[in-house]
Amino acid sequence: MWEPSQADLDALQATGREFVTSYLENYEVSAAEAKLLLELAQIVDRLSEVRTLRVDPLASIKERVALDRLEQGWLRLYGSFASMLKPEVL
Repeated sequence: MWEPSQADLDALQATGREFVTSYLENYEVSAAEAKLLLELAQIVDRLSEVRTLRVDPLASIKERVALDRLEQGWLRLYGSFASMLKPEVL
Protein backbone atom coordinates (compact mmCIF):
# COMPACT_ATOMS: atom_id res chain seq x y z
CA MET A 1 0.00 0.00 0.00
CA TRP A 2 1.33 3.42 -0.98
CA GLU A 3 1.78 6.12 1.64
CA PRO A 4 2.71 9.71 0.82
CA SER A 5 6.17 10.87 1.82
CA GLN A 6 6.62 13.88 4.04
CA ALA A 7 7.82 15.78 0.97
CA ASP A 8 4.57 14.87 -0.83
CA LEU A 9 2.53 16.24 2.05
CA ASP A 10 4.73 19.32 2.48
CA ALA A 11 4.06 20.24 -1.15
CA LEU A 12 0.34 20.50 -0.37
CA GLN A 13 -1.72 23.00 1.53
CA ALA A 14 -4.08 21.94 4.31
CA THR A 15 -7.00 21.29 1.94
CA GLY A 16 -4.90 19.02 -0.29
CA ARG A 17 -3.44 17.13 2.68
CA GLU A 18 -6.94 16.55 4.05
CA PHE A 19 -8.04 15.28 0.64
CA VAL A 20 -5.16 12.76 0.48
CA THR A 21 -5.66 11.64 4.08
CA SER A 22 -9.39 11.18 3.64
CA TYR A 23 -8.94 9.23 0.42
CA LEU A 24 -6.29 6.93 1.91
CA GLU A 25 -8.48 6.19 4.94
CA ASN A 26 -10.90 4.47 2.56
CA TYR A 27 -8.84 3.20 -0.37
CA GLU A 28 -5.48 1.68 -1.20
CA VAL A 29 -3.67 3.13 -4.19
CA SER A 30 -0.97 1.86 -6.51
CA ALA A 31 2.10 3.92 -7.40
CA ALA A 32 0.42 5.11 -10.61
CA GLU A 33 -2.77 6.03 -8.75
CA ALA A 34 -0.68 7.85 -6.15
CA LYS A 35 0.59 10.27 -8.79
CA LEU A 36 -2.99 10.99 -9.84
CA LEU A 37 -4.05 11.39 -6.21
CA LEU A 38 -1.29 13.92 -5.56
CA GLU A 39 -2.21 15.86 -8.70
CA LEU A 40 -5.85 15.87 -7.59
CA ALA A 41 -4.76 17.18 -4.20
CA GLN A 42 -2.92 20.04 -5.93
CA ILE A 43 -6.09 20.81 -7.89
CA VAL A 44 -8.13 20.75 -4.67
CA ASP A 45 -5.67 23.28 -3.21
CA ARG A 46 -5.98 25.57 -6.22
CA LEU A 47 -9.78 25.37 -6.10
CA SER A 48 -9.71 26.31 -2.43
CA GLU A 49 -7.52 29.33 -3.20
CA VAL A 50 -9.74 30.50 -6.05
CA ARG A 51 -12.89 30.12 -3.99
CA THR A 52 -11.37 32.07 -1.12
CA LEU A 53 -10.36 34.91 -3.42
CA ARG A 54 -13.70 34.99 -5.20
CA VAL A 55 -15.67 35.80 -2.04
CA ASP A 56 -13.39 38.71 -1.16
CA PRO A 57 -15.74 41.69 -0.75
CA LEU A 58 -13.07 43.97 -2.24
CA ALA A 59 -12.88 41.99 -5.50
CA SER A 60 -14.33 43.76 -8.51
CA ILE A 61 -16.91 42.20 -10.81
CA LYS A 62 -14.21 41.75 -13.44
CA GLU A 63 -11.98 39.94 -10.94
CA ARG A 64 -14.83 37.71 -9.81
CA VAL A 65 -15.67 36.78 -13.41
CA ALA A 66 -12.01 35.91 -14.02
CA LEU A 67 -11.95 33.81 -10.86
CA ASP A 68 -15.16 32.05 -11.92
CA ARG A 69 -13.51 31.10 -15.22
CA LEU A 70 -10.40 29.96 -13.40
CA GLU A 71 -12.51 27.83 -11.07
CA GLN A 72 -14.31 26.26 -14.04
CA GLY A 73 -10.96 25.32 -15.57
CA TRP A 74 -9.74 23.71 -12.35
CA LEU A 75 -13.04 21.83 -12.02
CA ARG A 76 -12.63 20.40 -15.54
CA LEU A 77 -9.12 19.22 -14.64
CA TYR A 78 -10.43 17.73 -11.41
CA GLY A 79 -13.08 15.79 -13.30
CA SER A 80 -10.56 14.49 -15.82
CA PHE A 81 -8.08 13.33 -13.19
CA ALA A 82 -10.77 11.94 -10.88
CA SER A 83 -12.23 9.82 -13.67
CA MET A 84 -8.82 8.19 -14.13
CA LEU A 85 -8.47 7.34 -10.46
CA LYS A 86 -11.62 5.74 -9.12
CA PRO A 87 -14.66 7.38 -10.69
CA GLU A 88 -17.15 5.67 -8.43
CA VAL A 89 -15.52 7.26 -5.39
CA LEU A 90 -15.01 10.89 -6.34
